[in-house]
Amino acid sequence: LDHYPEAHIYHYAAYEKTAIRKLMRLHGTRENEVDRLLRGKKLIDLYQVVREAIRISERSYSIKYVEKFYLDDRSADVQSAGASIVAYQRYRDSDPPDDTILEAIERYNEDDVRSTYLLREWLITKRPKDLPWLEIGTATSIEEVSGTVESRKAKAQAFDQQLRELHAAISQYVPTALEIANFNSTQQHATILRDLLDFHRRIAKPQWWAVYDRQSKNAEERIEDLECIAGATLAKDIAPVSEQRSYRYTYRYPPQEVKLKHGDKPVIIDTLKDLSEFTIDHEKRLFSFKLGVQASPSSPIDIGAGKPVDYAALQQALLRYAAGFLAAMKGEPTIYPAIGALLRRDLPKIKGIAPGQALLPQDATTDDIVSVISRLDQSTIFIQGPPGAGKTYTASKVIVSLLQNKKRV
Repeated sequence: LDHYPEAHIYHYAAYEKTAIRKLMRLHGTRENEVDRLLRGKKLIDLYQVVREAIRISERSYSIKYVEKFYLDDRSADVQSAGASIVAYQRYRDSDPPDDTILEAIERYNEDDVRSTYLLREWLITKRPKDLPWLEIGTATSIEEVSGTVESRKAKAQAFDQQLRELHAAISQYVPTALEIANFNSTQQHATILRDLLDFHRRIAKPQWWAVYDRQSKNAEERIEDLECIAGATLAKDIAPVSEQRSYRYTYRYPPQEVKLKHGDKPVIIDTLKDLSEFTIDHEKRLFSFKLGVQASPSSPIDIGAGKPVDYAALQQALLRYAAGFLAAMKGEPTIYPAIGALLRRDLPKIKGIAPGQALLPQDATTDDIVSVISRLDQSTIFIQGPPGAGKTYTASKVIVSLLQNKKRV
C-alpha cells in the first residue's frame, strides 16, 4: 500500500474481512494494519457488487454458481470449502501422509483465487461505460478525521511514536515467561498498564467499522440490524417544534426491532450526520431530533448507532499516568496512587481500619458506607454486585456526600 496506494484486495462475501477482525481481536495485534485496510476501503466484496447489480439464472449467488457465466467447469478433485475441510482431515489421518491430498486442496484454493480474479474482469465488461467509479479508498487511519491530510498523518505518527516509547519503557518491568508464575505486584502493575496504553483507540475501532459497515448494507439488512432504523419518513401529521435556534423534527418508522434509546447519539447512515438530542417512542414507532433553522430535513432516512465518544482526553490522561509510573520507578514521588492501588489490586486503605479487616458490619447502613469512603487514604474501593443489589442507589448517596464535602467527582 505504501508503494501502490490505489491497490485493492478483492474477495467474495464477508469471510476474509470477518476473519481478519477476529484474529486481530483474539491476539491483540496488527490493529493499525487492519484499520488501514478497513478505513481505506481496501477490501472490495464482489459478492455485494453481484448481488446489487446483476440478476442471474441460478438458484444461488454463491460464487460456484456465478462462475458458470465466466469460467469453465472446475476440474480439481476438491470442489468446495466444506470438501476441503474433509480432505484435510483425511490427510491428517493418512499414514504415511498422502501429499496428493494437500495438492488437491492447493489446486482448489488456486481455482478460488483465479475465479475471484476472473469474476472482477467479467464484471468490468458488464459495467455501463458512463457509470462513475466508486471513490478510491486511501490508506488512512481512524484518527485521521480532521485537518489537512499532512497534519493528520503527522499527528497520528507522533502519537504512535509516543506509544511505542512508553510501551518499550514499561516492558522492562513486565515479567518474563519464567517469572510469570510468581510475579510481584509491581510486575503485575506494569503488565496491566502496558496492555492498557492503546485501549481507547483499540476499543473505538470496532465501533467505527460498524458505522462504515452499515453504509454498505441494503435496506433489508439495515432493517435486520438492531442498531439501525431503516425507512423512516418525516411525520407530516406532526409539525416541527421550534426550540431555541433549532427545530425538532419527528419521524415515523416501519415495524422493526430497534435497540436505539433516548439519549443515544445516532447518525444518518448515508451521510454520517450526527442527530442532536435524539428521543424515541418504541410503541408509537416515532423518533425525533433537532436541526438548525437553516437545515432542511431529509426523508426517507436510515439512522444507526453513532460514532464512538471522543476519547482524546481519556487517552492523554492514561499516557500521563504511564509517564508518572515510569518516574516513580526511578524514585520520583508517586502520582495518582489510587490508580496504582486499583491496578495492583491492593486492599483498600481506610483511616482507622487496619488493612485486611472488614470495612463494614453485616447490618451496615448507607451512612456507614459513606463514612468508610470518606476516609479513603489515597486508595480505591472497587464495588461490584448483581443487578438490584443497590450499587447505583448507594453510589448516588456517596456522590452527594462527597460533593457536600467539596470533593471532586
